[in-house]
Parts: sequence; structure tokens; C-alpha cells
Amino acid sequence: MKIKNDILEGVYMEKILVKTGIYSLILSFFLLRIFMKREESTTDFEGMTSFVVTPYPEFFFHIFRYSIITSIIAVVFVWLYILSNKEKVTNSTGILLLYRYCEGLYLN
Repeated sequence: MKIKNDILEGVYMEKILVKTGIYSLILSFFLLRIFMKREESTTDFEGMTSFVVTPYPEFFFHIFRYSIITSIIAVVFVWLYILSNKEKVTNSTGILLLYRYCEGLYLN
């Protein structure tokens, strides 16, 4: 039964990591879209101000790139958190996962 419990814990951890990756990607994309500026103004030493507008394809590429980086960092943090609290996760969810596995055996 130890092998089945380890498999179920792996599935549980995989679901958490996948959901973290997807939700952090979507959330960071929308937050970067809201807060990241497309226009930049620069002032040179003579006091002249010039504006540089980033084209939309490049702008969305930057947002998507930063969203992927943010998503990878979030997944790594959650993975480290799960590994550091593995004893707590095993004790609290192992019984529930074992119950669901046994319930599935009786229903099939």
C-alpha cells in the first residue's frame, strides 16, 4: 500500500504544480498587461523629451516572456514549499487520498 500512497501523493503534487503554473501564468499576464507601459519617455541632457512607443507584437512578447518567467518561479517556490512540508502534506492528505483510492476500487 506504500507504493500506491506514493503514487497518489505524486499525482496530488503534480496537480498542485500544474495549477500553480497555469494560474500564475494567466494572472501575471493580465497584471503585466495592466501595469506595464507601452510608451517610454526619455529626457536628454538638454531638456528635450522624446517618446518611444513599443510595437504591439514586441510588447506582447515581452509580457508573455515575463509571465513565463514568473510562472516558473512560482512553480519552483511551490515545489520547494511542498518538499519542505512533505511530512505535513503526507499526514494531512495521505489518509484522504488513500480513502479515495479504496473507494475507487470498490466502485470499479
